[in-house]
Amino acid sequence: MPVITAINRWSWPVFNIADMAIVIGVGIMIIQGYKER
Repeated sequence: MPVITAINRWSWPVFNIADMAIVIGVGIMIIQGYKER
């Protein structure tokens, strides 16, 4: 599950750029979805 891996990544002091991009991308998609509603 991407969510579990994201949480595991956040527990580490160093983040992977790819993981951060995925988390940010999902957040933007959710915000855009709420704006459309």
